[in-house]
Amino acid sequence: MQGLTRRIKIVNLVLVVLGAVLVGRLFVLQVVRNEYYRERAIVQQTRVNPQTLKRGDIYFQERGGNRIAAATVRRGNYLALRPSLISDAAQMFEALRAFVPRLDAEAFFAHASNKDDPFEIVAHRLEEDVGRGVFAKGFQGVEVGREEWRFYPGASLAAHVVGFMGYRDDTLQGQYGIERAFEDELSGNAAANTAAPEERSGNGFLLHFLKRGRSLLLEEERGGDIVLTIEPTVERVLEDALESAKKRWNARQAGGIIIEPATGKILAMAAKPDFDPNLYNKETDVSVFVNPLVEHVFEVGSIFKPLTLAAAIDQKRIKPDSTYLDRGFVELDGKRIENFDGKGRGKVDMQEVLNQSLNTGAVFAMQQLGKTQFRSYLEQYGFSEYSGIDLPGEVKSNMANLSNSRDIEYATAAFGQGIALTPIALVSALSALANGGNLMRPYVVEKIDVAWGPDMQTAPFVRRRVITEETSRTISAMLTEVVDTALLGGEIKFPQYTVAAKTGTAQIPQSNARGYSDEFLHSFFGYAPASNPQFLVFLYLERPQGITYAAYSLGPTFRDMMEFLLNYYDVAPDR
Repeated sequence: MQGLTRRIKIVNLVLVVLGAVLVGRLFVLQVVRNEYYRERAIVQQTRVNPQTLKRGDIYFQERGGNRIAAATVRRGNYLALRPSLISDAAQMFEALRAFVPRLDAEAFFAHASNKDDPFEIVAHRLEEDVGRGVFAKGFQGVEVGREEWRFYPGASLAAHVVGFMGYRDDTLQGQYGIERAFEDELSGNAAANTAAPEERSGNGFLLHFLKRGRSLLLEEERGGDIVLTIEPTVERVLEDALESAKKRWNARQAGGIIIEPATGKILAMAAKPDFDPNLYNKETDVSVFVNPLVEHVFEVGSIFKPLTLAAAIDQKRIKPDSTYLDRGFVELDGKRIENFDGKGRGKVDMQEVLNQSLNTGAVFAMQQLGKTQFRSYLEQYGFSEYSGIDLPGEVKSNMANLSNSRDIEYATAAFGQGIALTPIALVSALSALANGGNLMRPYVVEKIDVAWGPDMQTAPFVRRRVITEETSRTISAMLTEVVDTALLGGEIKFPQYTVAAKTGTAQIPQSNARGYSDEFLHSFFGYAPASNPQFLVFLYLERPQGITYAAYSLGPTFRDMMEFLLNYYDVAPDR
């Protein structure tokens, strides 16, 4: 009997709590948030998606640590008509155009003439002072409502990194870039999805019910703010340089990455053409939204040679002064591989292989290493896996040609042809040459400020060691010699800094047939100061016209970019 009485009391208590929760919820809906839900109902009834953007902001981060908004929520007004209450549409149009000069006449009169529709929106995203001005006039048949929308103050700046908010089916959510990759964190869904440890007791059901009731009364959490590693001034300089090079050489595409090789922190990432996320719906070619630095693969050519030589040096199969006989070509599996000019140099060492970018020398270094170990190093460099960058859509590099044992496939891979790499994977591998041998995880998110728990800070992460520090120093010294004596006759050399660099000019495979086209991909990478690299710069041009070699198309751009970085960050000279 006592047990029955106890259960009845528990049931009564549950019903009382349930009643209190429902009353509290009704109070929130009808009193506390009455205006909010009334406006949402109006907007929904008029076929406008409610943009209740409690979404977190995205920030660029300046050199000194100041935050600059990359994506935020803007508030303003929409302008709507009650067509049945408008007697003179022409007069009303002229009156409203005094406040909204961009008001579209054709659309306005079409809406105003639709007397059967009680509510027609004719303008969105008006500044609040404009909305107040229209409201103060008290025009008969005109209404002003509040709305919010996602706004990108930098327009196209780092658009491929930031992404945009757009519609997926009928839902407004992040599309591409950080907006997509961190949708839960930005929208606040991460807070709702964070499960608290289950509490156990004799009244576990009641505790769970009380927690559920409390969550019904609470406001939705605001989304977290994301702070990027992207430095806006550096990003702007890179984008301007890429746009200039693309136009000068009439290239189909240009791209670049600036990274701290010791940490994996990306200071700038850009591709041209790009887009303005504020006007994403105006783009006719949606492929422009794809980030080619993460989502496309390229055969990169001779900038791959330092990776091949570093692997052979690491295994002590060659040294900088190791020599071979260069006849200008190598024949393997019935195929002929030639130097870029088809000429032989006779007895040359490994430094000259880099200085003159000799394909035969890269093949020689690979052969000293052996196919098995060569492939193992490519895997260690990260070309058979994702880099782990915190951006969506990353694809793996393509080493399918090495799935068979033909010598020719390994020979062409030694100088960057026949295997296709993502720029982000390539930059990660090249950073290992600069930073002492570590393969770092690249990242663009520095920090996430959240309301529902501790802030999330990104720490540099070493994926693994690929080469020794000694090998890193050796290959860096060799690449510095390339800049000082060989690259454009020493024109790229910096008097006060050691700079390590290499160019690449690769034939582009035909898209609808075997073999290669007569068009090229130009690429260029370098880091400085070579004794303690602070920056690694990677640049490429796809299908440039009227220029033969990357040294000429991208060399001056690289030098200007690196000079800016060293000065902007006040890096001490090492010469």
